[in-house]
Amino acid sequence: MKIALISHRFNPAHMSHMLALEKLVSNSKIETFFYWNKKYWNLLDANRKLIVGNFYDCRSMQENDHVLVWAPSIKAMLQMVVLRFFYKPRLIYILHEPYESFSAYRKGGFSIGKIIQISLISLISYICCCVSDEIVAPSEKAFTHLKKLSRNLNKCTKINLMFEDESELCDLELSRTYISYIGTIAKDHAFLEFINSAIYIIDNNIFPAYQILIATKSDLPKHVVSRIAPYILNNRMVVKSGRPFTNKEINHFFQSSIVVWNAYKRSMQSGVLAKSYMFGSPVIISENNESEFFIDGKTGVKVSSSYDAVEIAESIRVVSKNFTKMSANVRSMFLDKFHYKSMEFIFLNILKRRQND
Repeated sequence: MKIALISHRFNPAHMSHMLALEKLVSNSKIETFFYWNKKYWNLLDANRKLIVGNFYDCRSMQENDHVLVWAPSIKAMLQMVVLRFFYKPRLIYILHEPYESFSAYRKGGFSIGKIIQISLISLISYICCCVSDEIVAPSEKAFTHLKKLSRNLNKCTKINLMFEDESELCDLELSRTYISYIGTIAKDHAFLEFINSAIYIIDNNIFPAYQILIATKSDLPKHVVSRIAPYILNNRMVVKSGRPFTNKEINHFFQSSIVVWNAYKRSMQSGVLAKSYMFGSPVIISENNESEFFIDGKTGVKVSSSYDAVEIAESIRVVSKNFTKMSANVRSMFLDKFHYKSMEFIFLNILKRRQND
């Protein structure tokens, strides 16, 4: 058996998932190769050796071989169609974001133009689903929406986002100095609400022992840059932005955080939440973004959708006061729900289905 891991659209957040899956199948002595966007190689640890493949290798695969595809793209869609109708490998599509609804995206803060773009990407994703032999959804929310889209429920499976335990390579005793926003700046990630709360915290000298951290590959909006410039100058705020980070850099951000912002207006699942748990960092989550992977008061604190700065500051105070217990809880949740070894049995069963058909 061989497995090809394909991702033509560059998304640094997906890299950890693909590497964890490669680790899972390689531990099972299954030959695996990557056919992905070249930009991923720039972020890869130099010590990590991976096998490189191409579309010819995919076309040469046999009936018991598998092609796994991340992230919708026209290139991936066309290649899946060709493989489906002219070649033999079994196609597995990792569907991170099933289309929700126009109203849900509007409520999340997206413009009409952005929603049209999301809809077009979702159309490509839907075609990928149609030609796939198996579809994998990484959360209960995504799985529920997926069941509405798919006529053949037998090919739908829920498998949580998969990670290696990268904390094993880090110093978990590193000082916790940040209240952090880590990840893409997006309307539905409530970035402006985070900025408002951060400014309230600094202006009122709350949590003077901590700095506010913004770590994002996105460029900060100009109006935000002008608002936060004084706080950067007085060393109360740290901003890392405008480029993709290596996994080592990302891990440093998480392991240095006492709490991480996950109070999104909407999402199907969150790699930020899983990665926070990996490094023992509790989260602030919103009532709109609550999932089966969060327990209020144990793995973080839930806040209302009003994003009141006083309430958010109080939630951070609760985390700070109970950090030791919460940190242990989130580490336990990570190992139970997101570590690749906890999903090995389910995933290997998916690979065996054709053999048993």
